[in-house]
Amino acid sequence: MREPPTVITRPITSSIRQRHFYEGRALTVATRDAPELAYAAFSDMMRVMFPQLAHYTDFALVLLRLMVGLVFIDSGYNDLKSPDERSKGLGVPKGFAVFLGAAELLGGAAVVIGFFAQLAAIGLILIMLGAFQKKIFVWKTGFWGKDGLGWNYELILVSMLLVILCTNGGRFVI
Repeated sequence: MREPPTVITRPITSSIRQRHFYEGRALTVATRDAPELAYAAFSDMMRVMFPQLAHYTDFALVLLRLMVGLVFIDSGYNDLKSPDERSKGLGVPKGFAVFLGAAELLGGAAVVIGFFAQLAAIGLILIMLGAFQKKIFVWKTGFWGKDGLGWNYELILVSMLLVILCTNGGRFVI
């Protein structure tokens, strides 16, 4: 069954005019195109210095997912490779260190390929919140810490994961 068309009745800005040949009257588009139009209208309302870069947002999100995922895949792999050493370093039982390693490895892989990217981001954020708790309240580490081992790294990863969570990792997901 065909979806009824969505009618946009308010004035639409220049970038939509270029894409949809708008001439000052209501523009009828299929419902499936409505999110694209809404995004274009929203991006036009914002004062963006380089609006041409909006076309590359999905590619930037793929690169972001790749970088975040590789960090967690590498960390999880190292945790699974030597769980005894990791459990002693964290002060947790060996089984929990194996669980963390597997969660980081699988969550990182899911983020990279875009398979349930939002759920993977939530899981990895929860792991990072545990790292915050350990570094700030247990180890009393400062933002930069000693030898650069503060909680700034976790804060950057959580910020990147929040972008993935809020955008579902972009258009190129499974």
